[in-house]
Amino acid sequence: MLTDIDLWVKRHAGVKRDSSFYKMEAKELFKCDSFGSFKNLLENKKVKWDESFTEYFETYILPEANQFGRWKIETLGLYCPYGGITPNISEGSTYSYFY
Repeated sequence: MLTDIDLWVKRHAGVKRDSSFYKMEAKELFKCDSFGSFKNLLENKKVKWDESFTEYFETYILPEANQFGRWKIETLGLYCPYGGITPNISEGSTYSYFY
């Protein structure tokens, strides 16, 4: 997801600062403890987003959000509250994370 956000920013003439901003926003969203909290925070965040990024997020990321948000991956043992999501199921207890 974070790589996809980088690519989207580059394709839309964004700069590294834009990419960092949107990735930080996404990380915060996916650290919510429930999908309801995610949706509420999303509504607040969209106010600061470019309209085209909002459209991208709602089209490509939002439909999959319930599959890889904290609220879902905690049940699989793939989430650590200190760092986020581990990229590999075998690393679930080692706290190695992709973000």
